Amino acid sequence: MQCSSFCLLLILMLSSTWASAQFHLGVHTGMSKFNFSQVGQASEIKISDTLSYNPVRFDFSVGYQFSDSWGLETLINLNASKRSPSPGLDGAFLATVSLSPTWRCALHSRVDVFTQAGLTYMAYSENPEGTPDNAIPYDDVTVWRGIGLRVATGLLFHFNDQLSAQLSFDYSQGTSRNNSFDDVDISTYGSSIGLQWYL
Repeated sequence: MQCSSFCLLLILMLSSTWASAQFHLGVHTGMSKFNFSQVGQASEIKISDTLSYNPVRFDFSVGYQFSDSWGLETLINLNASKRSPSPGLDGAFLATVSLSPTWRCALHSRVDVFTQAGLTYMAYSENPEGTPDNAIPYDDVTVWRGIGLRVATGLLFHFNDQLSAQLSFDYSQGTSRNNSFDDVDISTYGSSIGLQWYL
């Protein structure tokens, strides 16, 4: 009798959780600042100790909300800068892909605050001087790849059950390496605003 009661309670809890579960898609834009710091000098590339860029960013997100409070989100973040603080470079490109658990708390009937913390994959590329604007030099030396950590917080403004506006602030940091075994520290922080659609 106790076992059947426990199973019934478990089924009711799971059904209520899955009833509030939702997929969502998001599109965001904003500004970022990312820093690129040299750790090793194994290749012939010589750069200053730290380069800082202020690029425009575009974000695309896919998430799943398990309950009103907990979810999981994948974010693709693209940062492109045509201005470079270093001679010999026309700009730089940084792409990150992150996977983060998400926690939400309602501040109002239509306003939520959220926080995220998870892992992010980073790929940084430089555009040497004279590179065409539509070319990204993905070769063994000018691209650094690595894993880092990402944290974020922000607000969700719900227009209705299917559409929300999101204001977010995030920070990521990690160490990346190219095929010449040059290690670099990459950190990025920024803000974005966008829309989320619930399916």
